Amino acid sequence: MKTVTRLVLVLAASLALAPWLAAQEFSNLTKLRITVENLDADSLRLGLTEELLKSQILIALKRDIPKVLVSASAHSMLYVNITTQPVGAGYSAVFLSVRLERAVHVLDEEGSTSQGFTVATVWDKGILFTGDNNTIKSRILSSLSDRLTLFAAEYYKANS
Repeated sequence: MKTVTRLVLVLAASLALAPWLAAQEFSNLTKLRITVENLDADSLRLGLTEELLKSQILIALKRDIPKVLVSASAHSMLYVNITTQPVGAGYSAVFLSVRLERAVHVLDEEGSTSQGFTVATVWDKGILFTGDNNTIKSRILSSLSDRLTLFAAEYYKANS
């Protein structure tokens, strides 16, 4: 019975802390660097370019989170990765990932002393889908836009 009581207390404490921990991912986020992973040959064949993706990201950030400065010197990074793979005549599979990477403390095993800093992914939204090559580019851009909207919503939840 004691084990069950302890488990319930730990679970209740975890649930109580979950909103606070989630908010920390975006708290005090004032500057971002936009990074688009090098596009593979299949992505380029579909008409995607780094410039197109960075432009869409920049416009979404300026529209949805105007307080956040976009700067190449920022430590926090909005990282976009798109991987495409042909899956048959005229069709492709796509994996799209949008991540927030920030500098974080690395703590010792007791959680009391900082061992230094590293960069870690603190938020990640991805999607895997397939489609016709004639329409897949617009689906990729639409999916990117959807993830940027989720990003902005999380930012406002943490900073309001």
